[in-house]
Amino acid sequence: MIIAILYLAITGTVTIRVGHNLYKNGIHYLQLLFEEHMALSLNKLLLLGYYLLNLGLIVFTAATWPTLQTLENLIAALSFRTGLIILLLGAIHCGNLVWLAIYSAYRRKYLNQHS
Repeated sequence: MIIAILYLAITGTVTIRVGHNLYKNGIHYLQLLFEEHMALSLNKLLLLGYYLLNLGLIVFTAATWPTLQTLENLIAALSFRTGLIILLLGAIHCGNLVWLAIYSAYRRKYLNQHS
């Protein structure tokens, strides 16, 4: 039980801090592609989806925590599950950057053809 609480504290803190930083700094990139109100709305939606997905996965993972007997097994399980969440955060961020790069290239091409 203590290990699950420690896991929730570590991964919850990382998720919330990363989400806040992405929200705060990501708006500048969105404003390059969208009108101001659209960029603000999209940034809020991305943050909401990010929190729902990651916090849901964290709670699900904590609820399915196996019974471990040794301290070594507890540390290994905590490290593995925390690393999994951090990898997921990175994958989501990279996916959003790829999507924005594709959209940006499409938009530049479209605007050049129609101007």
